[in-house]
Amino acid sequence: MIYLYYIGSFFLPFLVSMILVPLVKWNASRLGFVDMPAARKLHVSPVPLGGGLAVFLSVVLTSLAAIIFADFQIPRTIIGLFAGAFLLITVGFLDDIFELDYLTKLLGQVVSAMIFMAFIEQSLPLFSPIIFIVISVFWIVSLSNALNFLDNMDGLCGGITLISALAYGVLFLIKGMPMYAILSFAIAGAVLGFLKYNFTPASIFLGDAGSLFFGYSLACLSVVHISTGASMSIAGALGPIIILAYPAFDLIFVTFSRLKEGRKLYIGGKDHSSHRLNVLGVTKGNAVSIILLMNIFLVSLGILLYRFENSPLLTLGIVLIALIFSFFGAHLYKNFLFLREKITLVLSDLLSINLAFLIYFYIKSAGGNSGSDSMAADELLMALAWINAFWVVLYAVMGLYDIYFERPFKKQLVSLIKSVAAGLVIFLIANYDPELGMQISITFIVLFLLLLVFLNAVFRRLIFMVFKRRYFDGRNSLKAVVVCPAGVTPGNDSVRPFKKHYDLVGYLGNGIYKGLNKIGDIDDLTEILRNNKIARVIVDYGDGNYSDIANVFYSAYYMETLFLINDRSADNKRGFRIMPTISEEAYIISVKQRGFFATILKRLADFTFAGAALILTFPYSLYKILKARHKKIKAVAEAQIVAFGEREGKIKLDPSVAGSPYKRSWWALLSVLRGDICLYGATITTMEEYKTSLNNIPGYWKKFLVKPGLFGPGYSGKTTLDKFRLDLAYMEKTSTMGDFLMIIKSLIGFSPLKTEDLKDA
Repeated sequence: MIYLYYIGSFFLPFLVSMILVPLVKWNASRLGFVDMPAARKLHVSPVPLGGGLAVFLSVVLTSLAAIIFADFQIPRTIIGLFAGAFLLITVGFLDDIFELDYLTKLLGQVVSAMIFMAFIEQSLPLFSPIIFIVISVFWIVSLSNALNFLDNMDGLCGGITLISALAYGVLFLIKGMPMYAILSFAIAGAVLGFLKYNFTPASIFLGDAGSLFFGYSLACLSVVHISTGASMSIAGALGPIIILAYPAFDLIFVTFSRLKEGRKLYIGGKDHSSHRLNVLGVTKGNAVSIILLMNIFLVSLGILLYRFENSPLLTLGIVLIALIFSFFGAHLYKNFLFLREKITLVLSDLLSINLAFLIYFYIKSAGGNSGSDSMAADELLMALAWINAFWVVLYAVMGLYDIYFERPFKKQLVSLIKSVAAGLVIFLIANYDPELGMQISITFIVLFLLLLVFLNAVFRRLIFMVFKRRYFDGRNSLKAVVVCPAGVTPGNDSVRPFKKHYDLVGYLGNGIYKGLNKIGDIDDLTEILRNNKIARVIVDYGDGNYSDIANVFYSAYYMETLFLINDRSADNKRGFRIMPTISEEAYIISVKQRGFFATILKRLADFTFAGAALILTFPYSLYKILKARHKKIKAVAEAQIVAFGEREGKIKLDPSVAGSPYKRSWWALLSVLRGDICLYGATITTMEEYKTSLNNIPGYWKKFLVKPGLFGPGYSGKTTLDKFRLDLAYMEKTSTMGDFLMIIKSLIGFSPLKTEDLKDA
């Protein structure tokens, strides 16, 4: 009899949704509640919004029917889920109408998640209640945004929600939790009814209200599932999480790509995994189908992992899937260059990791270390699976799979040692107990890491010798193009050193090169690189040329392309990051001042420091606001500045009375929090100063290849030119640790806070 309720819980909301969606669509069109076309959107005509409201009402009506007619007792957790969902849908609905700022939306998401957590009936025994609430709120907010991000192609967000909700229904059936199974099937049925009108060409969209509700409800169901599994193993707990692996993957993918480009996370764009498939030549419909098939595969793995949680082979399989996903994401971002070479490096690293572990395990066992010789084969296999996953993911994050054949091997060895040192820190933190102390032998872990570094270095050295002979010594040369910016007098001498190492397919821009054909203009560089899988760009940026070539570097953000020059000493090369190669006639040139991982660390450090400082100074800030209101003057003002990428930005200022100039104060930390500026960087530039200096100071555009900062060496300069030169010197040698030390030094001396010429915008 109970199975009839499960079947009904799916088909009833399906039918209700089929009726409600057309009604909502008709009213939305009549009231002008539509999503207008825009540059970052794929549709070309207005489409009605409100599909999410119809889905939510269908689920609520089904739940009420289960209570009234089937005499089900609704758990208080589900009441909390609906209460939080109502608030979240309200916030999303208001955002669809008025386009709320991101802080208001984020606050609504956090409060909705906290409402749900206030009603939850159990917590995970592994964590204290406070830690469990914090992690759960973060997870719910993240997944809400993940599904919101995935609402970028017809049927994609709804399709993923349908598949995931059905999976959670199955899991709750296995666990014997009928009301949660009914709720999961109700969500799936209501979404299926909506999808009839949302697949290409969509006649109605979810809107933020719907996509946020989808992510929120799925995340809440996963929290319920994990929190009711007191005896569940780590592998079993991963099952419900793997069901939502694709939305989490897309969120991480977009976050990383936007951080790498210096863009704000909350400003949308065509940079999602679905868009990247589209850019690679896959049609929109096929891109959605591919992603949904991948989601079905992951959902099936999640159910199997929960059902057979004690199987080491299945756990190993899940780890391998995670590694494949990581590679898929990395190459989706980098246009699938050097895929074979990266697989070779990963296999060599896996060999090094396992050899190092087995030698370490043998030495530890031979030494009679307690318990080491009694480890069962399945336990050893499980340990190896997680160790392999940890190190490969860490290496990927630290950039060890970026293929630069031209870099001297000692530079690669330094990167390897840094990565292993980071792994050591993570291991020590993870194995430290405040009461019991260190839970792992430091001697043995150091032994393992020394073995790992040695084996990694040997295998990587051999592999890069093969790569060098194949790609750099003329046997199978990499493709390269020459770029000649405006204002350059081209000469064959500037490209001659590269001919023996690279296959020059042509040039872009000005001038004539003997033996090379013009294949396009500089504006065509992105398309040429993508279509021809070109790995190297030679920039003919001769002495005395200070023209703006930022667009040349930005053209390859989505590709693993290196830029090369033949001279590093000229004054016009100041401010660039220039690195030697194994050839004495070529240098790598880059506008990226720090690595990807370091960029993320810097942003997190800025956000954490600014947030903590604002919290600590909140009483005084409140006093200043109340005082300003009493005097009927502004408490906070804004000034226009030039931000990263020569975009317009704003900085918060503390206005003084009687017409005196605006001075930076702790209000500027609000701008750091938003990401408009950083704590330590180039000097802040007003719009007026920018317009004046751009024409008077050669190469002034380079200053905006980094974010402006509250602190920085440039603030000690007396003139605009002095500041600019100090900024360039900083850009050439910037590092995350160096920034931290300079901030401390600046705070002690308060020397950077000298600029008082910002005017109210």
